[in-house]
Amino acid sequence: MRDRPGSILLVAVLLAFAGGACGGDSTDGRTDDAAVVADTGDQEAGAQDLPETTDPAVADPGSPDATEVVDAEGIDLAGNDAPGPDVDTLVPGDEGQEPDGDTGEDVAAVDADPDIDVGADEGADAIADEGADTVVDPCSVTTCPEHATCAAGDAGALCTCDADYTLVDGQCVRIVTFPDPVLEACVRALIGKPTGDILSTDVASQPNLECPCEGNWIASLAGVEYFTSVSVLGFPNCQGIEDLQPIAGLGATLSYLNLRNNYLSDLGPLASLQGLIWLTLANNHIRNVGPLGALPSITQLSLSANPISDISPLAGHGYEELDIENCCIADLSPIQSLIDAGNVYGADTQGVCSK
Repeated sequence: MRDRPGSILLVAVLLAFAGGACGGDSTDGRTDDAAVVADTGDQEAGAQDLPETTDPAVADPGSPDATEVVDAEGIDLAGNDAPGPDVDTLVPGDEGQEPDGDTGEDVAAVDADPDIDVGADEGADAIADEGADTVVDPCSVTTCPEHATCAAGDAGALCTCDADYTLVDGQCVRIVTFPDPVLEACVRALIGKPTGDILSTDVASQPNLECPCEGNWIASLAGVEYFTSVSVLGFPNCQGIEDLQPIAGLGATLSYLNLRNNYLSDLGPLASLQGLIWLTLANNHIRNVGPLGALPSITQLSLSANPISDISPLAGHGYEELDIENCCIADLSPIQSLIDAGNVYGADTQGVCSK
């Protein structure tokens, strides 16, 4: 059995033929009733060629909007090819499109990193920042110990001790050098360190440093300034010491100083040694004793065998013992009270000068 639309179509054809044969009044060759049936059949016949759809937008294919509705294959319901999705509409994940929907040179930037969410403005910002270096100097958040310099390395900040310093227990400690080998040997024997660096911590707490040269020559006291707690210094018979500047800063603790039998002439650096009590400068080349006038704490002073011509800077000092034997002092009146008290030794030898 034929289906109903086919039967209707067959009937419509037969009626049309019969009507034409009978000379009907319709302008198209059909009776009015036949025309109505044929029109209805045409509509039903056309309907069977349409694809089934549940989309309300395509329920009426004959409507004016039917050609504007796009099916899943990009073909409109009227059978015409239709353009694909609007290119200004971004489909996240589509290759070759960037977040603003444009195509061209920017496509490579979007497609280069599939992890970028190309559907958000943040994706563009991420692309703009891609490859930008954010460098944080590790030295800006690192505190190095005193006497150290910070340098940034592959592993972060690196603290390096300055020249003449070495790292000990997280601190940079001064390496003390003694240009004079005789003095260095004396210091090493004192601290019990025959080899290796001599550090400021090795000598800073030493209370005494006495180096009787016994015929050896010491030309420099450089390095002695790091004996910051010393109270007794002795360099007798070293013959070559001329510069006293290295000991000028030891006035806070130094009370005993023996520089007998050297080559001293300038006593200026001694003026800062306000704690001196015992001082021997015998057998040097001293002519001017002016700096000693600024040291009122001295009670025992030996100046024998120096070519001193003026003793007046020592007037008014209450020395318990003053040795001026074999000096060239022409006028002893500034120290007459000391002579009268019996506190001066060698007052009667001033006519004999050894130097």
